[in-house]
Amino acid sequence: MNIDVATLTALRRECEDTIVGGRIQRVLHPDHLAVALEIYARGETWWLIINAAPQAPHLYLTHARPARADDNVTPLLLLLRKFVRNGRLIAVSQPPWERVLQFTVQARVDADILETTLTAEIMGRTSNLVLSDADGIILDCLKRVDSSINRYRQVLPKLPYLPPPPLSRPDPFALQAAALEAAGGEAPRQPAWRVLMGQTSGCGPLLAREAVHRAAGDAQTPASDAPWPEVLAAARELFTQAAEGEPAPTLARDEAGALAAYAPYALTMYPQHETAASMSAAVEQFYREQGRAPQRPSANRDLGQKPLLAALEERMDHLRQRRRALERQKTESLDADDWRRKGDLVLAYGYGLPPGSKTIEIDGETIKFNPDESVAANADAYFATYKRKKRAQEEVPGLLRKVENEYAYCEQAEALLDAAETPTDVRAVRADLREQGIAGGGKPVKRQSRAGKRGRRVEQGAQPVSFWLDGVQVLVGRSGGQNDAALRLADADDVWLHARNVPGAHTVLRSGGREVPDEIISQAAQVAAYYSKLRESTSAEVDVTKRRYVRRIPGAPPGLVTYRNEYTIRVKPAPLPQPER
Repeated sequence: MNIDVATLTALRRECEDTIVGGRIQRVLHPDHLAVALEIYARGETWWLIINAAPQAPHLYLTHARPARADDNVTPLLLLLRKFVRNGRLIAVSQPPWERVLQFTVQARVDADILETTLTAEIMGRTSNLVLSDADGIILDCLKRVDSSINRYRQVLPKLPYLPPPPLSRPDPFALQAAALEAAGGEAPRQPAWRVLMGQTSGCGPLLAREAVHRAAGDAQTPASDAPWPEVLAAARELFTQAAEGEPAPTLARDEAGALAAYAPYALTMYPQHETAASMSAAVEQFYREQGRAPQRPSANRDLGQKPLLAALEERMDHLRQRRRALERQKTESLDADDWRRKGDLVLAYGYGLPPGSKTIEIDGETIKFNPDESVAANADAYFATYKRKKRAQEEVPGLLRKVENEYAYCEQAEALLDAAETPTDVRAVRADLREQGIAGGGKPVKRQSRAGKRGRRVEQGAQPVSFWLDGVQVLVGRSGGQNDAALRLADADDVWLHARNVPGAHTVLRSGGREVPDEIISQAAQVAAYYSKLRESTSAEVDVTKRRYVRRIPGAPPGLVTYRNEYTIRVKPAPLPQPER
């Protein structure tokens, strides 16, 4: 689950009460998308864990040192050690109704006392951690975001830090019950909690469901039956408790006893809920239990995955190195225009230099000059660097996208190999990897194609697994090629499911144009979660949308898509029934 505004507010209050004024003693990478700060404050040692993983971003305080650290020394880690380590945490702030915390640090760097801000954006798949200086200029970040990813908000070194754009909706205390009633009247069959969440800033699905449950007795009450003044009053009460009152950190469990949610207030909509010692303790326990999993059923059986997994790991290691090199090249190319300007200045002022001059001084700027070369040769050297950097600006984004797509494909193949239950499943992934030149040896073998149902072309050996749920055919991809085939066999109005933010199987419900009952979607979602990286979790989020809103990524390996207009459900992963192959 994602941390919402109320939970982050409670965590901010916790940080203010415990670590503000403390000294930052160590900085680590628990993994490549997380940072851990060791802080000594008020006679106690704390670890502040900030994790920007897209599928489960979170933040908490703990006394326990991270169990492991990533060996990779990143540019951000080096800057944190320079500007943050040995500094004082002087303030923690939160923009109103935003899932953002800002940690302000003062540290002595050389002979100066410098102030930096570490901004944790805990915002689902766009989560990030950004280090900026006192002038708001970005020094570095966990995830670099350029114009090819976001045209309106770039997060790159040397650029000004721009906060996430605020929502245009009113906050819960400015919202009026009449506005909720009007919105509910336009969508009477929609759950009331979705209407509440869509009409206000800062209100996540968990708080919205709890507010509706407290007001109406059922979290799934439809909008047509919702007592809107009571719902709004309950939402305000929950926010007030997190921001100003006495938080009641709570962990909730589902019917199977697995942790399902955490919040700074009692989760009365769950039959089982327990109080935690603090909000941080609740978050820590939730993710600790989420990470604890039984051994995979296939881990005890050798179905032929081991050489393929080894080939994938080797390829992924190469791609990680390639990505770091391209990101470094991209950063270094940002000053391309500066090199062209220097070349122009050399041509303009170089001929008037005294013999033996090694620099050109212009308006307080020093430009290097090689006295053993002609003015034209010096200028050409600057222009050559400009052209190389400009070419990098044009080519590197596309190369980075290609690397990211191949890495995502490798993660997909790794997840599907982990989920393999028969030699047939492994052979399907092996065929994909051989086609991509990753494993298998020899020349890639092009699969034979045959006509699928309704004339669609389906590669032989890439037919997805098929089974039926109450008259609805379910297709499950067990390889990249099968994921693609499931898409090709689906009609525009068929239902498409995929585990949220993690690699795994595409699942399609072929409904023949009929409305699919929620129970069927839920069962198919369990299968989609099971054949993904979330298969060992006690509960998982699965995105659901129509096939018409799913698009293959042009030029990407098989199985990689983008999608929109989705909604998300939480289920317990479960394997598929005996398939019809």
